[in-house]
Amino acid sequence: MRNLIISVDAVAALREDRKEKEPDPVTAASFAELAGADGIAIHLRMDKRHIRDRDLYILRETVKTRLILYIAPSPEMVTRALEVKPSDITLVSERSGELTTEAGLNFSEQLETIRETVVQLKGTGCSVFAVVEPESDAIKNASKAGFDGIELFTHHYRETKTDSERSEELKRLVKATESAKKHELRVRAAGGLDYQNILPLLSDTDIAEFVVGYSIVARSVLTGFERAVKEFVDIVKFF
Repeated sequence: MRNLIISVDAVAALREDRKEKEPDPVTAASFAELAGADGIAIHLRMDKRHIRDRDLYILRETVKTRLILYIAPSPEMVTRALEVKPSDITLVSERSGELTTEAGLNFSEQLETIRETVVQLKGTGCSVFAVVEPESDAIKNASKAGFDGIELFTHHYRETKTDSERSEELKRLVKATESAKKHELRVRAAGGLDYQNILPLLSDTDIAEFVVGYSIVARSVLTGFERAVKEFVDIVKFF
């Protein structure tokens, strides 16, 4: 059975757009768990423009399933992760000014530094993942760096315009999943997944876990958050 992790970053973005107290990503996380989510994900960015420190600390105490913390592999963010000790830590590429994550980790110039960071983080007992492009070199480097698993970046799959483009991207994801398993890496997928484009991933790949946020928050504006999460849970669990 597949797992569905709910990112509440988009809820935090709505709150920060007006600099208000609501909508509260902590409350959204509770609704997501009540609806059947297998975990909650947050990205604590270096500029703190969405998720606040306050959110991180409260969620660490209130999440009943798993709290997955996304951070850039910077000393400041690593120190924060070592302090909080979430269930899982995911290292992600981060660029100032980006609207959302734009690419997987770049191992080419910092493999040894990333390896040392992974050793530090694993010392907390957390599972450590890397957001990577669905490419063999990235997966090999993730294995060399000692990660427990990878999160395949599906943004390019989401951006395809034609059936043939989509088919090619899907083949890349299938191949990447098979490669990760050969390297004994657990596999998640995330990056622009929605109620429709996830279906081929469920039918054609062995990806075990998906992280979804924005599309659920967008639908919840019209349907309600708990219902939006429940609909996605039904897709993932009973496809």
